[in-house]
Amino acid sequence: MARKKDKATRIRILNLIQEGHNPGKIAKLIKRSPSRISRLIHQLGKEGYVTSRNTFPKTYTVTPKGISCIKHASKWQISLGVKKPPQTPKPKRLKPLNNSKSANSKSFFSPTTQVHNYKIRIPILRYGTFPNRAKKISVNNWEKRIYKMKHPVKMNMELTTRNIILHYDAKEFNRDKTFKKELLEWSGKGISHAAAFFALHGFLLDIGFAREVNQHIANQVSEEPAETLKDAKIMSIDLGRLAKSVHGKVSEQRATAWMDESRGIPEVESNDLGYQENVIMMPERIQKMEKEIKRLNAVEAKYHESIALYDTQIRKHLELIKSMDKTMKLISKALAKK
Repeated sequence: MARKKDKATRIRILNLIQEGHNPGKIAKLIKRSPSRISRLIHQLGKEGYVTSRNTFPKTYTVTPKGISCIKHASKWQISLGVKKPPQTPKPKRLKPLNNSKSANSKSFFSPTTQVHNYKIRIPILRYGTFPNRAKKISVNNWEKRIYKMKHPVKMNMELTTRNIILHYDAKEFNRDKTFKKELLEWSGKGISHAAAFFALHGFLLDIGFAREVNQHIANQVSEEPAETLKDAKIMSIDLGRLAKSVHGKVSEQRATAWMDESRGIPEVESNDLGYQENVIMMPERIQKMEKEIKRLNAVEAKYHESIALYDTQIRKHLELIKSMDKTMKLISKALAKK
């Protein structure tokens, strides 16, 4: 019996001999050495699949046994030990994502989002008198003044030569569709109260041009994925656009997302509000995908049912044609006898 890797080659040789090719041509066609092809043909001759003629060059012919093996696949698979040719695989059914925790942002992240390093710059239109209760810091011949506000928003207000910079304390928000609205209300309260505070001292702020200087929107990774990601390196991805915020663009910053443990826990962070909105919408989009997958699976099932019905009808039609053919032959015989 031939080695396993020679079994398929033997079948190809039988086909090529039947097509009239000589051993040298067969060796080139199936990319095997001439000596190996000669050996395999010799084995096929011993087993009765081919015969040879003592001509020059020697010619080979496939025997009825060999022809039978080629025509009837089920027989030559057994006689030559060749496995059945691979069947065309059925299309794989799409699986719903219900059991995929990693795909669902509700299970991947904790239910809240923290906003920190949040800073807003407000241009000064008119200077007034400096409030007394300021923390003073000298920077490059300029005395930076910082005022602390505790209510209604916790933040530090930094007075510079041209702007007021609001440094908000970190705040937790629900990670849902109300996030953007609550963030806008929170930042708006800080802006309005800063404008009112400095107005008491004669300042006029251009709150219509208030813009974020910086923002970090952090989503804490829940316990199960965090265990997997604890050894991961810090990663940063450029999102290919300018960062968005509730007040427009973030001081011409590039939109970026990254993963780190700056607070001692794995977090996925971004300076881009658009990225956070995608994180919030992830569960809803996954649900839509699952509905679409179910719909496609139903369509696929109907398609296979239609194919099966069509195949059944074709078989019945062929049987009817055979029956009609037999009837016609019987009629012809009866007419011939008369």
